Amino acid sequence: MKKIIPINILLLFALLTIDGRVMGAVSWGPYLQNLKDHSVDICFGSLDTSAAEVSYGLDKDLKNSIIPSAISFSDSDGSTRYQFCATLSDLKKGRTYYYRVMAGGEETEIKSFYSKAEV
Repeated sequence: MKKIIPINILLLFALLTIDGRVMGAVSWGPYLQNLKDHSVDICFGSLDTSAAEVSYGLDKDLKNSIIPSAISFSDSDGSTRYQFCATLSDLKKGRTYYYRVMAGGEETEIKSFYSKAEV
């Protein structure tokens, strides 16, 4: 009986994975792009579109959140992937912002960036 439980766990994990990655998990990123005076795009990839969100703020409490837009594409192996991007706007110049992304119930660690300073 003891050997049945580990086999069941392995089967469940195998059913929840594609290409060795858990479905819904953040597959790549997050990364920043289009850093402007008062905005930045936070982008990341996932294998599914459920429950994607970007949380952010001026401290690690991450009091703000936004639902990112998604585009789908086919990978070389024929599987569908999703790229998410959320534009954070109304940023204060010269400040450190903290953020975390979530997809399919998985959250990344909290990361940070520095908004453009006054020139």
